[in-house]
Amino acid sequence: MKWNKINDIVKKINTACNKLEYAEARNMMGLIKEPLKSVENYMLLNSNAQILFKNMIKQEEEGIEPLTRLEMLKIAEINKYCSEFDISMLKRTLNTSYEVLQRPDIKMLLTIDANVILNSMGAFLTTEAIHNK
Repeated sequence: MKWNKINDIVKKINTACNKLEYAEARNMMGLIKEPLKSVENYMLLNSNAQILFKNMIKQEEEGIEPLTRLEMLKIAEINKYCSEFDISMLKRTLNTSYEVLQRPDIKMLLTIDANVILNSMGAFLTTEAIHNK
């Protein structure tokens, strides 16, 4: 891939990360994943994009599927309802997004309020409970 094209995509990735459009940035990173593994191209990414790329590669190595846009929206809803302490809307959201909460990488995306409320509700299954299902 030509350097100019890589540079243009890196600029778009940095812009997307600055706008907190991580799903869009992740998609663009997928287009130039191999060139980004080289140090000179990796250093063109801003700090948010570098962290996102590291996590993307790590998850890929561990076999963890990336979150979809819909899953990210569900997480944002859960965080919102927990911070507002709107338990009735939280329960409605959990009815349709229970599987999302069982992912191993989800807890780092939840706010402290959401972690506390969901733990007290028993929304997170233990590893044994998942395997016995």
